Amino acid sequence: MFRKIWQNSTVGHATRILSRRDKFKLIIVVLIQILLGIFDLLGVVFVGALGVLAVDGPKAQPTEGYAGYIIQFLGVAEFSFKDQAIIIGTLAVLFLTSKTLLSVFFTRKVIFFFSRRGATISENLISRLLA
Repeated sequence: MFRKIWQNSTVGHATRILSRRDKFKLIIVVLIQILLGIFDLLGVVFVGALGVLAVDGPKAQPTEGYAGYIIQFLGVAEFSFKDQAIIIGTLAVLFLTSKTLLSVFFTRKVIFFFSRRGATISENLISRLLA
């Protein structure tokens, strides 16, 4: 059933003109985009944990909820409030910045790939039309 829906979809029609190798590259691009989405999600989670940590402030009792879980998971529960904030903030910045830089890099690669592939496909179609 899924195969029939895929074959009748616009994306299914578009992928028919791609070679097997190009389809593999397309799958890799999709997986990379999913990974970049996960980086973005983790960055937002750390920003949220930092916000909860900032609202709770440096109190004697440990932070509860998902921010407390993140602090426990990272193993920084024994650190001072300031060190916890620095570590979680640094992780948030690292994830969000690396996601942005990797996204720029891979987006450029994908655009160049599709422009070259489009030129090749256009060349083939024109040569068949004029031959």
